[in-house]
Amino acid sequence: MSVTVDPSNGIGTFTKYHMGINIIDSSAASLVREKATDLIKQAGFKFLRFPGGSPADAYIWDGNYEKYPFFKQFKNDYDFGINTDDLIAMCKETGAEPVIQINYAMFVLYGQEAGADLAVRWYQYFKDHGITVKYWELGNENSGAWEVPQSSKDCSGFDGPPETCQSTNGEQYGLDFAFVAAALRNVDPSIKIGAWLETNEREDGAGQRKAKWDSLLMPQLQSDAGSSGAADWLNIHSYFWQPMDWSKGEYVPYQPADLYAHDAGMLAQTKSDLVGILEKYFPDGRSLPVAMTEWNIDQAFPHADPQVDEHLGALVTADIIGQAVTGDVGALNYFALTDGWKTDPCASGPCPGDADLGIMVASQPDAEDGTPRPALFAFSMWSRAMAKRIVESHSSDSDITTYASQFDSGEVGLLIINRKTEDVQVQVQGVASDSHMQGWILTPSDSSSQPLDYSPGSAWNGEGPSGKYGGPSNIDSIKPYAADGQKLLVPKVSLVGVVFHRRVSLSDVTFV
Repeated sequence: MSVTVDPSNGIGTFTKYHMGINIIDSSAASLVREKATDLIKQAGFKFLRFPGGSPADAYIWDGNYEKYPFFKQFKNDYDFGINTDDLIAMCKETGAEPVIQINYAMFVLYGQEAGADLAVRWYQYFKDHGITVKYWELGNENSGAWEVPQSSKDCSGFDGPPETCQSTNGEQYGLDFAFVAAALRNVDPSIKIGAWLETNEREDGAGQRKAKWDSLLMPQLQSDAGSSGAADWLNIHSYFWQPMDWSKGEYVPYQPADLYAHDAGMLAQTKSDLVGILEKYFPDGRSLPVAMTEWNIDQAFPHADPQVDEHLGALVTADIIGQAVTGDVGALNYFALTDGWKTDPCASGPCPGDADLGIMVASQPDAEDGTPRPALFAFSMWSRAMAKRIVESHSSDSDITTYASQFDSGEVGLLIINRKTEDVQVQVQGVASDSHMQGWILTPSDSSSQPLDYSPGSAWNGEGPSGKYGGPSNIDSIKPYAADGQKLLVPKVSLVGVVFHRRVSLSDVTFV
């Protein structure tokens, strides 16, 4: 087969903001402190979201539970978890930038002044400790019944009326957003703050709060556009493939091709759905950057799907990153660095197997904590093989997806996702015939897996995990492959990254 690269035609921009991960405050704190820095560096993560999802709406960074007693019930979850000081150290050690979630439950329960005060003092705390936080977002999935405070039925610890816990709605969120945005900009005009939006107007089992969220919030954002309370970017989430029959609460088994086909166009569809709603309620929002600050390749119920943790996860993750950089999605934060290992059954059989949504093994009984999952190596491949300027590329085979880039110094980077069950000889057009190739190959580590895509681990340039699951713990010690020319062998069910270096001749060299 052939792959054609056209370096003259730029089609997207790959930035550090596409290399994001959620750092969950409450998950495997001691393991994160021990292993996170090395894995963040290996993957190339540069955008750390904290407190990493739903913990944001229960996390009091300064620990003042006497003043805000409702949150005391979460003290044991967060006081011993990853905290602000840990994140500061992580950013300094890795060079990554944080995106910080403001506790929106504070606004619902204690009002705008209390919520904004907590956020402004947090900004100052980061700055006093050497980190100027530019990117902020308000809350986490606040249209959902699973978020604090609406997840609390009796508002235990809150001395106001219990129904206050259920009062969250899009209109009030918009008013609170404008208030905290203006307060943060008062201390630093360069701050960029994002608002949480739904990408459809369906209930989807979450009720009227979700269905009406955008129609109530977006007019508020429209009225504040251009003011000190304006939104700078829009925040959405997606877990793409949902392999459930929701009428029965039952898991629907599937083949790799089903997930590949579903996720191939889902990011563009998600973005298109959002734009359609913006056109109705918030026209000015169409020009704002969009960040997907939580995502994974799929999610079953009541927990993750095992495929998230398998070799297939690397191939789909690499493709979703590519969809983002070519589809005008400005930032991505994979969910998550660590997550709780779940074994809960669904409502009726069959059910998904045990799994988690973490990119690092934590508390899986038969695996070593800290082992990187296959999906992590998709980020490693992008960070090593791809440059900022994404250029056009085409594959002659529909089961093979490619992304290409050009470095400032002229080298061409190419990423190849081979979903086929056979090895493929690839002829690359659009690069010099005498190029020197340097590259990396991610293959299934368990050749006995049926299908091969469901291998529980991956091998990087032939070196697999120390056990059955995940991948090698230190890919920086594994040398790249090297060859000359335009041809390469792409193994079955693999992810390949290669950089084509221009060979320098004596005629190109000036002697002084």
